[in-house]
Amino acid sequence: MADSSKNENKSFFYKLVYNDKYLIFFSLFLAVLVWISTSISVGTDESKKIKIDVPVTISDELSQQLGMEYFSLQDSIELSVTVKGPKYAVGQVGEDDLNVEFDTSNVTKAGQQSIPILVTKSSKTLDFTVESVYPSSIEGYFDVGAAKTFDVDLKYDNSVLANGYAWGDPSLSDETVIVQGPKTYVDKITGVTANVDFENATNISKTYSAECSLNVEGDDSIEKSFLKITSKDKDKEIKSVSVSIPVVKKIVLPVNVKFEDAPKGISDNSILSVDYSVNKVTAGVLDGVDINEAVIGVINYNQLHEGKNHFKFTSKDFIGFKSIFDGNDNISVDVTVDSK
Repeated sequence: MADSSKNENKSFFYKLVYNDKYLIFFSLFLAVLVWISTSISVGTDESKKIKIDVPVTISDELSQQLGMEYFSLQDSIELSVTVKGPKYAVGQVGEDDLNVEFDTSNVTKAGQQSIPILVTKSSKTLDFTVESVYPSSIEGYFDVGAAKTFDVDLKYDNSVLANGYAWGDPSLSDETVIVQGPKTYVDKITGVTANVDFENATNISKTYSAECSLNVEGDDSIEKSFLKITSKDKDKEIKSVSVSIPVVKKIVLPVNVKFEDAPKGISDNSILSVDYSVNKVTAGVLDGVDINEAVIGVINYNQLHEGKNHFKFTSKDFIGFKSIFDGNDNISVDVTVDSK
């Protein structure tokens, strides 16, 4: 019985091998299996997206040729690169297998321009092609570089103060700044301001501190995104300044001058009269400061001669107070000295 089964199998094998019909069918079957197997292992072309964070760099060669600088809206850009190729190759492609360039070949003049981004294959071993790049360009401005120095103009509101108080002299972390960028825009800048945001504060009677954003003022055509503000003292980019504004109490004080360095043998009686252009000023002093007169300046005895002496003092000369609020920033004094 067993021999009969073996003979039947052997007979089938002989028929399969030596019969043309069976051989053709068997060969086609094997070919299909091989094709399916190959398709699974190799596969048709596939696509893959690769994210790349690329620093924005423009060749210095262009700057040397045209005498211009490149000003960018951003320091780096994220690219989405689609590559295509056999599955086994595409699966291995990474950012190190790609080369990124910014094409400035069409830049011939100053102004804002769109710079194409070119991504090419750098790998010599992997079989793939670069199918697409997004974004495909980056905005930039080409121009001669320029810089201007400005004092920061601080803007703040008086209505938030308590009754009887006033603002003193503000202190800024950076009183002077430098604005850098394309000359076309820098030339149109008229100033740099900082606006104090008091939020919901009212009846302020103490020093107020805040962080204030810097604003470039000037022509409406200025594209501020291409400008950079730097600290004059620290040479670093800044976008805001720290501000502290003291609050002073307004009081009325009698005006006086201080005499010093009287020579020996000269008494105060030699000064017959001291006449002021105004006798009182509304001064601003910090709460708690003991002050009962507004000393507007110092007169040295060696500045005096017999008869009438005329002096002028400005707010820079005032001692013990910084601000007055009645328009008397300039005060004159006539000192009459005994001629005997």
